Amino acid sequence: MCFSVTSPVERISINPAILQSLIYDQRWAIPMGMLDSLYWYSTPEGWAEVLRSILLSDIYRAEVYDCEDYALEAMVLVSKKFGLNAFGMAIGNSSQGKHAFNVFYMENGWWVYEPQTKSGLGYFPLGENGYIPELILI
Repeated sequence: MCFSVTSPVERISINPAILQSLIYDQRWAIPMGMLDSLYWYSTPEGWAEVLRSILLSDIYRAEVYDCEDYALEAMVLVSKKFGLNAFGMAIGNSSQGKHAFNVFYMENGWWVYEPQTKSGLGYFPLGENGYIPELILI
């Protein structure tokens, strides 16, 4: 069943082979491969709107609903509500140790989104705050 997404933010398409190359340039593993035949990202203003508007669960429970669950929920919401799938779940390191978080692409490079922030404003350029992805589901 096909459906189209009407998004309130600008969507820009990118070929999966190009996005894959940009991921490999970062030396991240893609254990599941590229899962879609076309990817969509947004402008800095579009991503800011997206990340301000997604509301994640506020039910943290250690070992049951923790960092990877928040990152997976964010990935699903961004794709479902905005039709943007150049937003992946990453597993890697942070200043607190092994961690799951999100990474997303825009024309000026890769950015990190920390989905466990309550403000929705927990995003920053890749390389800041000690977040180092090792693998990505996208």
